[in-house]
Amino acid sequence: MKKLLSILGAVAITASGATAVVACSTNAKINDSYAVIPNAFALNQQLAKEGYSIEKLQVKFLPGLKEATIRYMGQPSEAPFVTKTIKINPVTNDISKIITKTSLAISAFEEKKQTESEILRAINLLNQTNLTTNEVKINYDKELGQVTLTGIGDFNGTVTIYDEPMEWSDLIPFQNLGDIYFSHSVIDYFNENVSILEEDEQSGATVMFIMPFVLEFVGGKNLLMEFFQKQMVDWGKSWMSTPNVAKATFDSNYQGSFILTPPTNKIFNSGKMTFSFNAIDDSRDYVTSTHKPLDSFEKGHYTYIEETLDKSYDANNIDEMAKDLVEKYFGEDFANKYSSILNEEFWITNVDYVKKTAVLEVKPGSMLFYNHDEELLAVVNDVDVPFYAYKINVTFG
Repeated sequence: MKKLLSILGAVAITASGATAVVACSTNAKINDSYAVIPNAFALNQQLAKEGYSIEKLQVKFLPGLKEATIRYMGQPSEAPFVTKTIKINPVTNDISKIITKTSLAISAFEEKKQTESEILRAINLLNQTNLTTNEVKINYDKELGQVTLTGIGDFNGTVTIYDEPMEWSDLIPFQNLGDIYFSHSVIDYFNENVSILEEDEQSGATVMFIMPFVLEFVGGKNLLMEFFQKQMVDWGKSWMSTPNVAKATFDSNYQGSFILTPPTNKIFNSGKMTFSFNAIDDSRDYVTSTHKPLDSFEKGHYTYIEETLDKSYDANNIDEMAKDLVEKYFGEDFANKYSSILNEEFWITNVDYVKKTAVLEVKPGSMLFYNHDEELLAVVNDVDVPFYAYKINVTFG
């Protein structure tokens, strides 16, 4: 059971692609262009002013910061759009005005991630932007514990990012999760068996029982968590025996609130995070021939499905594999509708172009397809409804 908290570091989905779009909460259309500071914080502020439910949107800037992709992250059955790419007219090209969050615990990264390219990626995730080495020159001084970004080309200005403790709200800035898939049987079990415990016992049980489900979807909007995966695992284990770290409540309509108050540590300052969400009973399709768990699925463990695709793949077209598999199981219309995001719904690993094999895995927290992290499953063994995790072994060509 102690392993289940490794899910905290899981990375879920990001946005990509483009298609037609209408507003989430009004009859107006999202504009084709916006004049804003080129980061998602500024764009989300503008969208919120226009009445959009930004908890159902995910913004990803494209390199160069002249375009951004908006992806709908609510229930697919209610989606007014899949993605739309809009033009950005930057109101500033000053790096110091684009990069405003300057505390980043770089020394806590895994050693392999303490490279300039990975540090720049983390800075982008922290600031919800997408600067590349075409826009900035990066200088990482490990001894001084700081990174300097200097604008080049169309960009100007300089900003310094410090290797120092950061705020939890910077790691997880989006705490209204909107709709998430969360089995009502788990919530009912929690209300009947956990919420009645003494407060200190309830906290540990909440860390084990509720937090992994919630954070599958948190990871979908907060990809910076990837850089602190090991620490999150270790902290999660300790939080299970730490009083008053976590509290969860659910009303009769399955509107949920999860409050996390982590103790201070060397990486993050003290703080409180309150996640609100609408828990939708989980009815997502499985990526299987039946869209349901197969007879071979084993509760509590990864199940490996064997699949074949006739197409041959190489480094130039491997990103077509997910769409091809989805088309095989769900049809051409479905695959075309979601083609702009399918590569963000799967991990493709263990690709061997000689043996013509690869492994596809639906990312936990997907709004399209069912899957869970294996470590999460250990905690729900007492619930009558079975939970599964699976990977797909693909032989191709």
